[in-house]
Amino acid sequence: MPLDHRRLTRKILIERHNYNVVQVFKHAHGRDVINEPEAAVRNACLIKTKDTDSLAILKVLLFSEVLGFTQHKLSMPELYTLQASNIPQLCITYIPIHYPKQRGYYQFTIPHYAGSHVPPAPFYHKGKHYRIWKLKDGSTLQAYANSDEGALQMLETYRGHINPQFKPAEFNPRKGEVSGHKHKQIELKPFRADYYPQGLNSGIVEWQHWYGGSI
Repeated sequence: MPLDHRRLTRKILIERHNYNVVQVFKHAHGRDVINEPEAAVRNACLIKTKDTDSLAILKVLLFSEVLGFTQHKLSMPELYTLQASNIPQLCITYIPIHYPKQRGYYQFTIPHYAGSHVPPAPFYHKGKHYRIWKLKDGSTLQAYANSDEGALQMLETYRGHINPQFKPAEFNPRKGEVSGHKHKQIELKPFRADYYPQGLNSGIVEWQHWYGGSI
C-alpha cells in the first residue's frame, strides 16, 4: 500500500501543534494546575483527529495569532473567568537561575497593574506553597513558592502596584500547599515583563521591560 503523504503530514502537524498547546498552558503561569477558563481555551485550541482541514487551520490561527502564542512571545495573559478576558495585566516571565543548565520559563502575573514601566521582579524559589489574593472583580494575585513566607513576600512586592479601584480593603491572601502531585521546585530569576492593556482580548503587548539574561 503506497504511503499516504498527506495523512502522515497532517498527523505530524497535529501532534506537534497539540504538544505546543499543552506545554504553553501547562507552564505559562508558573503553576502546574490550570483553572477551568484556561482549560476551556486550551481545549478550543487542540486539534481533534476528526476535525476538517479548515477547522484545524482555524485552531492553529487561534493559538498563534488571536491569542498571540508565537515562538517569540513567552508570556500569556491570564483568563480569570470566561466572562472577563479584558483584564489589563503585567506578565513577568521567569527563567531558571542556572540557565542554560536548567531550561523552561515560568510566569508571574499581576492583574490591573498600575505601576511603572520598570516593574520590580525579585528572584524567587518556585514551590508548592501558595498565597492567593482575590481582587474585587474576581481576578487574583497568586504566588507559588518553596515556603509560605516566600509566596507571601511575592504578593507583598506587587500589591502596591495594583489599581486601587480593584483592591479589597483587607490584605488577607488565602494560603495552602499544592497536594496530590509532585510540584516542581526551582530557583528563578526575572527575564522580561510584558504589559497587556486588554488582557486576553487582543493579546497585544503595549510595552516590555527586559531584565537581562538569556533564554
